[in-house]
Amino acid sequence: MALYSDKAGIFRINNKNAIGGDGHTQFGRAMHELNIQTIFAETSQAKGRVERAHSTLQDRLVKEFRLRNISSIEAANAFTDEFIDDYNHRFGKLPRHEYDVHRPLEQDEDLDTILTIREYRKVSKNLTVQYDKIVYLIEDSEYSRRAIGKCIDVYHYPDERKELRLNGIPFPLSHMTGCLMLTKVLLWTTNGLAELSNSLKQLSMIREITGAHNLYLLVMVRHDAKKKRQAKNPSALSTKMTC
Repeated sequence: MALYSDKAGIFRINNKNAIGGDGHTQFGRAMHELNIQTIFAETSQAKGRVERAHSTLQDRLVKEFRLRNISSIEAANAFTDEFIDDYNHRFGKLPRHEYDVHRPLEQDEDLDTILTIREYRKVSKNLTVQYDKIVYLIEDSEYSRRAIGKCIDVYHYPDERKELRLNGIPFPLSHMTGCLMLTKVLLWTTNGLAELSNSLKQLSMIREITGAHNLYLLVMVRHDAKKKRQAKNPSALSTKMTC
């Protein structure tokens, strides 16, 4: 089975100098796991076939909604079957072969798992993973400790559920903490330390007023480039998390 599409960034990686990832977009990875070949249009004629279908959905279908006074998602979904039958009757052509090439899902193909957004995250020494401003704590076990220092997969489901997996095996999570970070870059000088002290006082006041105890201050400390020990690497940065 194959999917015919244009070269939009959702279907393939267009950056030839990309140095990260596995060479697939989220969509391309899902098609690969479903054993569906992706074919990209190479000619203007082929591109036109793709764009004509888009034009139908973005122009003709919208006008049909307006003519029928459809203004809700429920009414639009109810009208979809009628629109498809009418469109195919007016513009459809009989195929050369009547053999149905659609195939059923295999037993090991779970659409809920395949059709997710996946990102790589590194597990810290404390068995924590940060994703989407949330710190996830993995339950301590012999298998969990094998993931320390390694990159694991974060499965982001359409219903906003998150799951952490290593080699396809999910980790049990014992705690989740919201983490909202304020970033500040300070020079490692007397003035910088004074500014850091003021920032910590402001952070404490914000916590007391808002009750947001999950608020953190991420401090980027830059050493003085004039110091001899920093002469070889004057732009070196060190990071510290201060609660």
